[in-house]
Amino acid sequence: MIRHPAVAGQFYSASAQKLAAEVARFTDATATRQPAIAVIAPHAGLMYSGPVAGAVFAQVAVPPTVILIGPNHTGLGPPISVYAEGTWLLPGGAVSIDASLTQDILAAYSPAEADTAAHRFEHCLEVEVPFLQHARPDVRLVPIVLGTTSQQICRELGACLARVVQAHTHGAEQPLLVASTDMNHYESDQVTRQKDHLAIQ
Repeated sequence: MIRHPAVAGQFYSASAQKLAAEVARFTDATATRQPAIAVIAPHAGLMYSGPVAGAVFAQVAVPPTVILIGPNHTGLGPPISVYAEGTWLLPGGAVSIDASLTQDILAAYSPAEADTAAHRFEHCLEVEVPFLQHARPDVRLVPIVLGTTSQQICRELGACLARVVQAHTHGAEQPLLVASTDMNHYESDQVTRQKDHLAIQ
């Protein structure tokens, strides 16, 4: 299965050269990259979120596989949609899905479903990929879109991912979890800082 870009030319440049230059401009090449278990990164258009996303990914040593999780903006697909196999195309090239890890997740957590509908027009994961490609051109993805805000389901999925990642690693580099979110982007700075603090806690 090949997924074509949903928001190229809207959230970021459809030109491979312009996109690469934009990502490079937002990413500090002198930053020290360190291993991480998980990061949070924004998913607005790069003209808005690029500086923050670039600051995040410039400091992370991106491993061979990245698990991307974000909210379902379209309402399509099941509550927990895992893009199970294939390739994602972007202006900067193609990125493979880590089918071995997606199958392990699907086998370990029955509410998760193999699905492409929730991903077809979804932007929240797609806008992170150019930064991951910039950091590691051979990166593989495990894309997961959530159409639920149930705390119980999110906790169950998180616990499942922890178990699967530990079992899957076998001494190799542990996959990085990227939570793609815009956080609060419509209220005052004071309210936003309060909500951000709660999320960080």
